[in-house]
Amino acid sequence: MPHSSDIVHSSDFGRAVFEESNDAILIVRPSDLRILDANPTASRITGWERRHLLEMTIDHLLVGRDLDSVQRLAETCRITSFFHSDEQYTMRRRDLADLAVNVTVSRLHQDDVILALVVIRDVTDRKRLETELQAAHAEVRQALEKLEQSQAQIIANAKMRLFAQIAGGMAHDLNNILTPVVSFSDLLQRRNDLPDEAREWTAMIVAAARDAKILIQRIRAMADPHPRLKVESVDLAGLLLQMPGLTIGQRVAADGGIVELDLQLGDVPAVKTDAAELRRILINLIANAAEASPTASRVLMTLQPATDGVQIEVIDQGNGMSDEVLAKCREPFYTTKERGIGLGLSISTQILAGLGGQLELERSPQRGTMVRVYLPLAAIDSTTSE
Repeated sequence: MPHSSDIVHSSDFGRAVFEESNDAILIVRPSDLRILDANPTASRITGWERRHLLEMTIDHLLVGRDLDSVQRLAETCRITSFFHSDEQYTMRRRDLADLAVNVTVSRLHQDDVILALVVIRDVTDRKRLETELQAAHAEVRQALEKLEQSQAQIIANAKMRLFAQIAGGMAHDLNNILTPVVSFSDLLQRRNDLPDEAREWTAMIVAAARDAKILIQRIRAMADPHPRLKVESVDLAGLLLQMPGLTIGQRVAADGGIVELDLQLGDVPAVKTDAAELRRILINLIANAAEASPTASRVLMTLQPATDGVQIEVIDQGNGMSDEVLAKCREPFYTTKERGIGLGLSISTQILAGLGGQLELERSPQRGTMVRVYLPLAAIDSTTSE
């Protein structure tokens, strides 16, 4: 039976490769994994002298689950002449330090002797560099995301300041213009000699003017994203029961038809919030849902308990939002409507944040869009109560 070194050193070239290789090379008997020979690099990498290595089996150098793996690699020498594994193994040095290594197994066959040539490459530094590079890439991505968010917030704040200046002045002037319209229309209606047809017309003028004043109030609210909030205990079920009547004029589909509103009200405790602001937010959400839904469809509004609070969901039967719209719809002045100004969801989000709540949007499982309003049981301390 030839000695293992005879196989490796059968030529000057083979001896040079074995002795000078930068990888650890072991000659292993596949039947019992006994190490029969080891090159100088194997001693340097493992920390064991050659004479100690020749007293070991290869599984003494490997850790945990890698034992079975290398046994299988060595066993392949019985059926194939070469096997390379890209899988990383863990090799334990004499000083108990662990190294990350790659393993290649080749079959050595001379006469009737089959041995395994096991080449072990230390990839610890490469693995460390890869980990550091991945961490650096993650930090760069996070920094870029934060930068993009900061830039978007700066732009949004600048837009809001500009809108506040314009809307504040317009609202003041329009309110002054509408005040005499409402006042004189009221006086006309009190005249006994006013014809019925004229009385009907003046009633329409008053109603339209008052609607315009409500719109102006909304514009003012949009111009001031941090209004004084009147926080009080609110019965949400009672407030939601008002929604069908309050939204008769807003539940209009894109094609002009009427959309019904269904309520599913769970048993929830009262919450500390601003009823007027919440009512305005919900009316806006219902109007958006109706406009996204087809005529004769239904918008569903639910009320149910949530962790440390309650949640209200408004679900439409439209075609749903794209990923881009879902990502941008709460940005100031972003809108997909021809006549929209893109402030409803932005202002609602800010007001709810002031109340300690949240506004979330996602695709409905049925289809369409689900808007979720979360309110804590108690308003946060930063809100201003009156």
